[in-house]
Amino acid sequence: MTSYNPKKVFRAVSNELMKEFFAKNGHELEVDWTKSGKQYIGEIFRQFISLPENECGKLETLMHEVHDVASDDDNIATIRKESELRGIVLSDDFWEWKNYDIAMLIYLKHENMWDTIVRFAHADRLPKRSWTARIGLPKEKADFSEENNDELKKAITGYMHQKEGRGKYCYIEYFERGKELEYYFVYLNNFTGLAMHWEKNDEFKLLPNRRSFEIVFVFNRKEGKLELNSQGDRNLKETLLMTFAKVILGIDAELNPDEKPAYNIGCLKDRNFVFKFGPEDGISRVLVQTLTLSIPGCPGSRREYEEKQSNLYDAMDREINKENLPLSICKVEKAKLYFKLEGRGRSNSQTIKISRNSCDVKNKPEKIRALLEKCLKESGLYAA
Repeated sequence: MTSYNPKKVFRAVSNELMKEFFAKNGHELEVDWTKSGKQYIGEIFRQFISLPENECGKLETLMHEVHDVASDDDNIATIRKESELRGIVLSDDFWEWKNYDIAMLIYLKHENMWDTIVRFAHADRLPKRSWTARIGLPKEKADFSEENNDELKKAITGYMHQKEGRGKYCYIEYFERGKELEYYFVYLNNFTGLAMHWEKNDEFKLLPNRRSFEIVFVFNRKEGKLELNSQGDRNLKETLLMTFAKVILGIDAELNPDEKPAYNIGCLKDRNFVFKFGPEDGISRVLVQTLTLSIPGCPGSRREYEEKQSNLYDAMDREINKENLPLSICKVEKAKLYFKLEGRGRSNSQTIKISRNSCDVKNKPEKIRALLEKCLKESGLYAA
């Protein structure tokens, strides 16, 4: 992509559209719009930079967007597809205009579509090496309700703030692209730094500056594919993918096919989880006796909760502020389960230790092992 400067836009956009652009934003420039060449460009530029600073900045942002969209033919194809999906009829000769004129016309005549086109153009420019994908997910529309939007914000900010000390505040934009793709642009606050500013036009200051950083999710509901664009290590990306899958897609499972666990123990962090057994199984009670949680990618975050003098879930509620750290991002490392058996004499109490990839139930006597394994399997703790 070529670099932006305002003169480049003045040269590339047709005179009548450039005139309409300024008029739309409340500025009637004293320019002879019938002319062309360096003198014409120079006159527009002189009047442009003479506008009040805040107005000049607003126009420059819009022109930069026009430049970014017009600089890639793929963005013009996106405009064509998006207009068709929205039922916007554009004449055949519309597509004979230059890219810059097409982009400017969409901004001028179809502003409700413009923000969407700008976001997609931005996403398409993101470095390919920063994308991570997972497949095999449900092939259905994601549930981006207001409730899930709030839950996703809490989960992402809780994780990012605990892991990196940034990302305490979050804003999410949602766009559908065609009939298959759903885009989630997540903006979080970055570390506070110092930046040089001009105050009141001529006063130079070094002031605190808190910029944002971005995470992008793309869900392809036709293919059941989830993509993520984010900077960070493997643990961070895996956690963000799992968080999205849990909150938006309703899937509580590991997404990395190379690290598929043998046991689904993530459900044990939910105090409402119910073990499945009946009188015919010879089991009267199952209890989570200890539970070890951690935050992926956060060294030193491991914490063990034990059922002793108080309920371990009550202890978790006291220690974990779910507004800042939703349980959806916490990983269950291991657990100890207690089983109360009927009519087994000294063997009426059994405990097993279980983690994502191991379980000592195999060391139990054959008949007891069969009972416990049946309970684990019917309760959904065995990975498919």
